[in-house]
Amino acid sequence: MSEQNRKSGYAKSYMIILAIVMAVGVMIAMIVSRKTEPETANGCGVNPQSAFGQTTQSVWVDQAGYAAAKVSAGFDFETPDQPLTDYPAVHYRTFSYQIMEVSWRNEAGEEGIMFSKAYTCNGAQIYQANRQFRSVVVETVDGLEVQESGDGDTVGMAFWTDGDYSYTIMALDHPLPKETMEDLVRRTK
Repeated sequence: MSEQNRKSGYAKSYMIILAIVMAVGVMIAMIVSRKTEPETANGCGVNPQSAFGQTTQSVWVDQAGYAAAKVSAGFDFETPDQPLTDYPAVHYRTFSYQIMEVSWRNEAGEEGIMFSKAYTCNGAQIYQANRQFRSVVVETVDGLEVQESGDGDTVGMAFWTDGDYSYTIMALDHPLPKETMEDLVRRTK
């Protein structure tokens, strides 16, 4: 009888171990099967559930560097290196598989310029400046229609779309000459 109980105990142990291994395998498969590109619904960036099935809430997350930001955003983002000399510290921030921001700050932590790329529906502009611009014009820069907002001579905000993504460069406190801003647009991918 004890031999049979021992065999029954081994069988139960193996079944428990097998169930745990299968559950871990399913969780790993769910995580690995998540796309690095945002899921789409009618062309919109959406992230309706986590890998474990819970509903997620999209939040802004400060990232340690470009590699972490790329993983969090789910896409590449090329920006010029240190576009303003007085703002040497780069800062990365993402919003749940939809937006990546790259900003440069001074030693006091004040932002000098910010670049953003967002996976959007129909080219929606995701940033609105809380100020009035004297001049808002659309210029063609390397085949892209770029909305330039400023005072006529300088540009504080540039917005454009390319495919499924919208881009914004904001230098609201330090508007740039039109030619400088357009050069930054060319170098942002």
